[in-house]
Amino acid sequence: MAAASSGIRGVGQDAAEVVVVSGTNYEMGVQYGEQAADLIAENRDVTWDLLDQLGRDTVLNDIKVWTYYLEKYDPMLKDWLLGISDGCRKKGFEVSYVDLVALMVLPQELWARPAGDYPPETGV
Repeated sequence: MAAASSGIRGVGQDAAEVVVVSGTNYEMGVQYGEQAADLIAENRDVTWDLLDQLGRDTVLNDIKVWTYYLEKYDPMLKDWLLGISDGCRKKGFEVSYVDLVALMVLPQELWARPAGDYPPETGV
């Protein structure tokens, strides 16, 4: 039986779920992925539906650039994302590293995507 909404934010069915993680970035990613796999997969689907308006090839090239800088300047974030992907997989949801990068950069892709060439250092 579902709890009735109290009208007070954070109480009853309006309550936010809390995800608790610990360990390395990868381990925390796995735990997060396991606890939120269904929501992550749902958001992945919505994200790609929105990004497809830009063209899949364009978005995948953009993600290569995002990934280049992510891995160069924040390698621990890569570990976190790989952990999330593995945690989702353990719960039966295929959410790739590329999917997770797409989730992170959705606003920039839709509203602030640069019109120029890709930086040469990215190799894209």
